[in-house]
Amino acid sequence: MFDFLMLATQVILKPFQLGDRDACKKFLIDVIQSVKPLAAASKTKLDDNLLEHLQFVLNSDALYAYVYKLILDQLQTKEVLLESTDEDTILELCDTTTATDENLPKTINPIVVITLVSQIISIINAIKSAK
Repeated sequence: MFDFLMLATQVILKPFQLGDRDACKKFLIDVIQSVKPLAAASKTKLDDNLLEHLQFVLNSDALYAYVYKLILDQLQTKEVLLESTDEDTILELCDTTTATDENLPKTINPIVVITLVSQIISIINAIKSAK
């Protein structure tokens, strides 16, 4: 089943050139815009809050570049790497980023960003271990 999901994901994502930072950013922005109406329809605010944090990361060039490189490094090796999220770097990037989109909050909780990045890396490592 895992191999089937890997192949299906590769086929679905092939046209998006996710190895290119800018193309990946556009893809993520499009996905978030598609998911927003579903999140707004739910009764909880958790998904709305998560989307705000993801948009904040995408809105900051420096923060997005750091997170993209970190995840790309994890994906470019078959070995399970130790989690390499530098919390101080993310805290600094979150502090120096101001939201330019009026639909985004002016500040976010950097701990949520750190947790999101850590969870993404954990998922990548779990997939590597399952192979």
